[in-house]
Amino acid sequence: TIPNMVIMTPSDEDECYKMLSTAYHYNGPAAVRYPRGKGTGITIANNVADEIPFGKAKVISEGKDLLVINVGPLIKTSQAVAEHFGATLLDLRFVKPLDREALVALAKTHKAIITLEDGAIMGGAGSAINELLADEGIFMPIKHFGIKDYYPEHGEREEILAEYGLTAPQMIAATTT
Repeated sequence: TIPNMVIMTPSDEDECYKMLSTAYHYNGPAAVRYPRGKGTGITIANNVADEIPFGKAKVISEGKDLLVINVGPLIKTSQAVAEHFGATLLDLRFVKPLDREALVALAKTHKAIITLEDGAIMGGAGSAINELLADEGIFMPIKHFGIKDYYPEHGEREEILAEYGLTAPQMIAATTT
């Protein structure tokens, strides 16, 4: 809620480096949110000074009916969920500002949305997407996966994700019921 604050959520190590460069060149407050622990293991490009397009999400794969929106490091889980349902996968990349153009266009061509984030659902990226779509007069089924409104226990990242239902099999089961 800080005016002009930029919040980025990289899906892998390479994107994290690029977002750090993007944040450095931004004329205002910027944050890059990344989890503790190890990354996805992707190779980092040689030119770590590269930036990413400011405020732009990235379509990873195209499908129909269902739009899966990934927020940050759950990209492999998001890919598994999207593949299972033959869904479009959008990597959000920016929580603030949201890519209004991409979100509105994709919402208009899909029947439902799933958001996946490893942060709080309440006040998180999914909530911001709800607000954006409501402002545009777009109302559709949206299911949010993330951390409920309490502090998660300490532990290994994979254990915590499983405890809060943030594995691909858990989300697929919760989506089909």
